[in-house]
Amino acid sequence: MTTLTIGKLQKMLEKASPGKAIGFAEVVAEKLRMVHAFAPHSTAILLDPVYGAAQAVAGAALPRGCGLLVDEGWQASYAEALS
Repeated sequence: MTTLTIGKLQKMLEKASPGKAIGFAEVVAEKLRMVHAFAPHSTAILLDPVYGAAQAVAGAALPRGCGLLVDEGWQASYAEALS
């Protein structure tokens, strides 16, 4: 299992795009890009409720047969992203 906290993801995106401000919309877009890439090969996807779960449901990003798990430890990731 690989975990990627919001803070780590934001730092990776900033490193990949020097000089570009990485905010909420960019993190959500990257999470959805990853969901589209991994979900067809997965039985379930674990997402946080702030940056991923609602957006994946609203955007119909999960194919039939791929479940959604919502991370209840998201507060720590969210606090890390804000610091």
